[in-house]
Formats: sequence, structure tokens, C-alpha cells
Amino acid sequence: MKAEQPTWLETFLLDQVRAAVIATDLEGIVTYWNHHAESLYGWSRDEALGRSIGELLIPEDQLDLAGAIMARVGEGHSWEGEMRLNRKDGTSLLAFVSDSPIVDPERGLLGVVGISSDITERRHGELRIAAQYAISRVLSEAQDLPTAASRILRVIAHSLGWDVCALWVRDRSTNRLLCLRVTEPPRPAITAFIERTAAMTLAFGEGLPGQVWKAGKPSWFEDVTQDMHFRRTESAVRAGLHTGFGSPIIVGGEVLGVIEAFSTEVRPPDGDLLQVMAVVGSQIGQFIERKWAEAERSRLLRLEQEARTEAEAAQARLSFLAEASRVLNRSLNYAEVLKSVGKLTVPRLADWCVFYAQEEGPAPRWVYFAHSDDRIEQILEGMSPIQRAAIDVLLPVREVLDAGSPEVLGEISHPDGGGFPPEDINEALVPRSAMVLPLVVGGRSRGALVLMSSNDTRRYGSEDLALAEDLSQRIAQAIDNARLYQERSHVARTLQRSLLPPELPRIPGVEIGARYRPAGEGNEVGGDFYDLFETRAGNWAVVIGDVCGKGPDAAALTGLVRHTIRAAAVAGHSPDQVLELTNKAILRQVSDSRFCTVTCVELKLYEGGARMVLSCGGHPPPLILRSNGKVEKVDCEGTLLGVLDEPEMANHEQALSPGDAFVLFTDGVTEAEGPEDEFGEQRLEELLEGCAGMSAPEIAGTIERTIVDFQSDIPRDDVAIIALRLSA
Repeated sequence: MKAEQPTWLETFLLDQVRAAVIATDLEGIVTYWNHHAESLYGWSRDEALGRSIGELLIPEDQLDLAGAIMARVGEGHSWEGEMRLNRKDGTSLLAFVSDSPIVDPERGLLGVVGISSDITERRHGELRIAAQYAISRVLSEAQDLPTAASRILRVIAHSLGWDVCALWVRDRSTNRLLCLRVTEPPRPAITAFIERTAAMTLAFGEGLPGQVWKAGKPSWFEDVTQDMHFRRTESAVRAGLHTGFGSPIIVGGEVLGVIEAFSTEVRPPDGDLLQVMAVVGSQIGQFIERKWAEAERSRLLRLEQEARTEAEAAQARLSFLAEASRVLNRSLNYAEVLKSVGKLTVPRLADWCVFYAQEEGPAPRWVYFAHSDDRIEQILEGMSPIQRAAIDVLLPVREVLDAGSPEVLGEISHPDGGGFPPEDINEALVPRSAMVLPLVVGGRSRGALVLMSSNDTRRYGSEDLALAEDLSQRIAQAIDNARLYQERSHVARTLQRSLLPPELPRIPGVEIGARYRPAGEGNEVGGDFYDLFETRAGNWAVVIGDVCGKGPDAAALTGLVRHTIRAAAVAGHSPDQVLELTNKAILRQVSDSRFCTVTCVELKLYEGGARMVLSCGGHPPPLILRSNGKVEKVDCEGTLLGVLDEPEMANHEQALSPGDAFVLFTDGVTEAEGPEDEFGEQRLEELLEGCAGMSAPEIAGTIERTIVDFQSDIPRDDVAIIALRLSA
């Protein structure tokens, strides 16, 4: 049934409506087409009337929806909603459509009247706002640009209706654009275009992104396949792509990247969209700048933390090495130094360690070892050479000793075939990792130190080696110092013994006691000496002296003085003559202004007593301890030997009765330093008073012990004492 045509008045009135008013019959044939419909869809009234509404307006993909609408209206119901419709020029629009049935009370359903209006711009605006909001949220949540780029491109593609979207970033090192992210292909035909895009790099002004980079602002490309600068024309044609746009990502006026999008439609320039994309580009730029700042802050924090950690490690290392130096320098005793090595390295640097001596032959010798477990250390002490050799075979000790360079064994491989470790070797002694360090001083190897780990939690590396090498240099120096000190002490003791009588002679009726204590630790030859020898039948020479200085020069002068005195005394010269001859010998043979002090005594024994004749060459006079406990100071003065050509010397005589004793001593006794003052002559005289009745050895021993106890520090001067006592 045909719908009736509107009257002229109805037509006039409907033409005034600011919406398209279209009427069709039940077959969809247009029966009315108002003026606004002409403007909106491009078909004139005459062109539209009598034609199918589907032919004029309905896109192919909307035919099912149109059929459903007609069915609903045919049932007498209205329908309204959004629908994409075609224009005469082939473009499309998004329309809000309200369809209602045309019903005559008498004839029933006659057709359909539809009112439609273009909501394309409104919807686009809504979508742009929604897209802009979604992109802002993405940028606030994303942790990095690649993640943000993927999500932003999906928003542009899905929300704004673009088929392909890509984000390019500028590589500052090459100054070229690289494709960071591109959307997934919506259909297979576009895959080749996307792959081509992902593989490209573009220079300034090259391709669509390069042109946008050059322009520094959003640009619209109505048909990229017709653009001479476009670099993907062939793949774009195969994909059916036409319109595209690009928008720069800008920070502080500098283009850091470009966003591009493509559509299979030919779209006219959309200024509003470009404005939105300009804002998006700025937002992404701010995001990049923020991430740069965060990355720089993280980098600086990391560097600060690394620097702090490195500084703390360096400080700990320096503190450890400083402590190591203090520990190693506490003693010059070889055995004590080796013990210090164990305390320093175990367990801080190793579970256990072994020091190997540098010896000829293929198998260096274990000299010292230490373990963190006392129980295991006892096992080490009882190990046989065969058991030690089973461990040695795992370590390149001989190679390190020969080469003089360290080796790190991060993981020690044990012999295959079973049998290792031998059943009689504790598992805690099987090395899993080790550092073998040569101990080199002055280009000469003094041995090797092996630091070992016997568990899987500690594996040595380059950082461990750096600390161990620093420590090994200190250990090597300490061991060499101890070796040199030991050798020097041995030489000093040997030389010192040669300057003292190997044993005191026996004199009938006379007790003899002597003591000698070198200054310091006894590693230098002292200048103090004493001697006792027979001169003529019944006569004895007792000598005590103190040579200026210490060491080899002092030893040489002591030898000269001692042998000159012996020769002169044996030849029968009196004590003053002996000292004069000695003075001449010093002046003749010593050229470095060295001098000495000497007391020379000639002891003549007779029935019921003795007489002593003595002469002093600048030396402290002897003390006589009478049998009744009285102490007498012998009045004896003279000039230092080795200073003047004609020194003043004189002989002094003293008689000794049975029970009397006389004591000769060096200034190391009276000048011994206590906490507050020197020991002094008065203390010595008081001490001797308490020695009444003692034998000569007891008197000498008492003086020595008292002097040692009196001193608050290591003695700075030698002490020599010789006491003789006539038997009662």
C-alpha cells in the first residue's frame, strides 16, 4: 500500500526542519525527501523520490541492521540509534536516526518516516576527548616508553578509527628515526606494510615521519600513495591505505619522535584531530622528559650507591690492610710473623692457608698452616708428607714460585677416577677454590701463600685477588724483615760473643760473676765489654769498657781496644800504661772520632788478701763491698780514650780482705731509666749494701735483675757487670 503524498503545506513545513526527513513505503521506496535531506546526503528530491532507500544511503555492511530496523517498524514499533550512512559523493557519515511507522487509522501501516541528523563531528569530538583522556592515563601509568607507545597506538587505532599507527623515535647517536612500535595488522593485506614500517630508519626530511620532523608540526596527507616523499608507496597500495597524518613528539623545541597513522579511507584534512595529536605529541614529549629525568636520577643514585659501596669497600680494604701492617709489624720474630699471617687470613679471606718455603726441587715444603677450625688444625698437624702431597697436587705452587705471578683457581677440579680425597684426608681439607700468591721482595721469591676455600659458598675471583695481592706484598715484606732481623740478630750475637770471653777463668780463692745484657732486642752489637785474663804468675787483669755507638763500627773498635789491652797487660805494663797504649792505638787506627771508656784493674793475690791497682779512662769507678756490708767508691778518674793525644791517667791501689768484693759496671747500670728518673749511683750503692754475704755470681745477678725490673721500657743502653769476691 502506497503512503499518501504530503500536501504543499506539509512539505513547506517539513522543509523548515533542521534534520533530514525521509519517508518510504513498506518496500523501502522513497516517498518523501525534505530539503535538509538534500543538503545532508547530496541527493536532490527529484533524484531520491521513487528510489530504494537502501540504494541511496545504506552501506553494504549496514544492510543487516537496516533490515532489522524495517522489520521492527513493520511490527508497529519505533527505532532510534546511531547508524553509518552513505552520501552521494561516496563519503559516509555517522547519523542519529529515529524511524517510526506511518499508520492510518483506517488503512493501517502505510510506510516509514525517518528523521536523521549528522552526529559525525560530535562523535569524533567525543572520541578525541576520550582518546586524549585514555592517552593521559596511559602516560601516567606506564613505566617506560615502549610500553606507553604500544598502548597509545592502540587507543589511536581503535578509538579514532585508524587502520595502522606507528611511533618513531630519534636515535641521537645516528640522528635517524627508528620505528619503536607499530600496531598489529587488522587484516592480512596490511601485514607487509607494517613489516616494512618496522624495518625502516629515516633521515631528516625523509618519508612521512621525516617530513613531519622537518616541519616540526602536525601534517595531513590526504593520499600518501600520491605523495612523492612517501617511502612505502608500493606496500601502501597493496594494503589499500590512503590518508595519513603525522604529529611530532616535541620536548623543549626539539623533535624527539613522530606519531603516524593511516586509513584505508580517503579523508579530508581534520584540523581538530591534528590539534589533538599536537597535544598528544607534547604529552608524550613530557613523558619522555620525565622518564629521562627519572632515569638520570636513578643513574645518579646508582652511581652514588656504587661510589658509596666502592668507597666503603675501599675503606674496609684500607682498614684491613692497615690493620694487617700493624699486626705484621708487631714482631720481627719469624715464627710470630707466620702466626700473624694465619690470624689475618683465616677465616676472613680463607677457610685455611698454607705457607710454602722457597726451596729447590719439585715439591715446596709446608712451613706454616692455619685453619678456621681448631679441630681440623690438629688434624693438619698430624698429616703425613703423603697426605700433604695429595693436596699439593691440586695447587700450582711450584709454577707460581717459578713465574712469580699469582694464580686464582675459581673452581678446583679434582682427579677423576675416584680415590680423591683419600679416605684418610678430612673433607674439610679438600680445596674447592684457591689463590696461590708468590711472596716476592726485591725480585726474589721468599715463598708462596695459598689461601683455600673448602666449601662451595666461597669462590675466589679478581676482586679477591686484588686484596690478597696487596696483603701478600705486606706479608712478603714482613717475612723478609723477620728473616733479615733473624740473620742480623744471629750475626750480632755471634759477633758479640766474640767480643766477650767465651768463659771466665777459674782463680783460686776468688769468686767471679759476670752479666751482659744488650740494649733493645739484641739485634745489634753493643759497645759494652768486659774481660778477665792472667797476665803474670799470680796476677790477673780485670777490664770493663764502653765503646761509643753500636753496630759493626762499635764492634771493630771494641775488638781493637780489647786486644790492645790484652797485649799490653800480658806484656807487663801497668794499668795506666795499658790505657795510654790503647789510647794511641785508637787515635792511630780510628778516623771517625769514636772514643771509649775503660777501667783496667791489675789484681795481685797474696796470702790472706789481695791488692788491686786500677786506672780509669773516663769510666765509672768501681765499687767495693766490704765483708761488713759497707760500700766504698774507689776514687779513680781519667780521660776518655781516643780523644786526646796525652790523656791523664793514674794508678790507684786498693787492698782487699777475705769476704770483700769489688764490682765493675758500665753506665747502662746507673743511667737505666725508670718511670720517673735514672737508677743512679746512690741506688746502686744501697743495692750493694743488701748484697753483703752473697757470692760474686749472686751479686752480679742481683744487680742485673734489679736494673731490668727498674726500667719501664726496652733498655736503651747495654749493661755489663763483673764482680769478684775474695773467699772468706
